[in-house]
Amino acid sequence: MRTTQAGAAAKHISTTDQALVALTDASATPMVDAPPRRSGPGLPPYVLAPAASVVAALGLQPTGGICGFSLSDTAGEALICRQWRGRLVHDGGFEPLLPVVAGADLLIRPDLFTRLHATISPSRCQAGINVSHMTAAQDDDIPDDEH
Repeated sequence: MRTTQAGAAAKHISTTDQALVALTDASATPMVDAPPRRSGPGLPPYVLAPAASVVAALGLQPTGGICGFSLSDTAGEALICRQWRGRLVHDGGFEPLLPVVAGADLLIRPDLFTRLHATISPSRCQAGINVSHMTAAQDDDIPDDEH
């Protein structure tokens, strides 16, 4: 059954125009069975994650024993999301210190990248970034439970 799912997912990503990875705002989406938090140890503000169809097409599953975002297949670790930050700065308020640089990267094993690239077809491969910006005034209009 897993082979059938992987084949259907591969066909889907080879014919559908969709993003294969996305930078998600983990602080905006509550974690399952976890109390809502805006910051703190162990809660990265952003996670770069693959689409579910990519995970299915490559036959990946969560890596056992890893505390963090890591997916594996029978050959070992396949996709790993790393979080990185720069130095912390104080904004003068009572909020926790904020990083000057924050980000994430997604590492993929070379053999899986080659397989994914062939599935998509080189002529359809695109890379891009979507950035949104909110001024402090716009941020003040949003209730705290929606941040």
